[in-house]
Amino acid sequence: MIKLYLLPIVHLTNPNYNVPKYLPHRLNPALPGLEGLRWAWTTYLLEDVGILITDVTNEQHSLLFAQPDVLPIDNLDDEIPDDITPDVTRDFLESFNIPADWLQSGMTYRRMLRKILGIFYYHNRLVGLKQGRLFSSEVNLKTRVNQIPANWREHVLTAAEDLQMSTNHINPSAKIRDLLNNAGEQFSQVEHQIAGAGLILKI
Repeated sequence: MIKLYLLPIVHLTNPNYNVPKYLPHRLNPALPGLEGLRWAWTTYLLEDVGILITDVTNEQHSLLFAQPDVLPIDNLDDEIPDDITPDVTRDFLESFNIPADWLQSGMTYRRMLRKILGIFYYHNRLVGLKQGRLFSSEVNLKTRVNQIPANWREHVLTAAEDLQMSTNHINPSAKIRDLLNNAGEQFSQVEHQIAGAGLILKI
């Protein structure tokens, strides 16, 4: 069965490569029981998390579900239940610098993922222009545009224009959280796709 997960990235240094934690890769061994799995993903570029699809058995899903730093995603058109799930999911996302103050029970997992992928789109374009990691000890979701290093500021608007986004929300006092939230909302009605290794999932 094809399942979706948010899970950490392992940053290898020799060679310089990013791979999904727990999943098989030629440069990184799989968690025992997950050998040979096919997978495809999209990542929060240069950051520490990705959204991944893989074809798993029930036993393999249970192995991944048991990892404390893995967030399984339920059926896309199911609604997020009104229990601890929204809080757990928000905490997970925020721990990886993905703003999640907008996430509420009653929202479908599809809408949640579309917004997260929209956040990824803008963030990844910004990072691609700068060729460097955005978040650091000096830059977090609360940081304002006028507080980020000068060599980043010029790309904040360009990244949005490149993606043909509305730029009305971009100003010196806007927080990084606001920029990413707005990008996620602008792409929240767009169908996304994760594909690779013979797998495909439309979100």
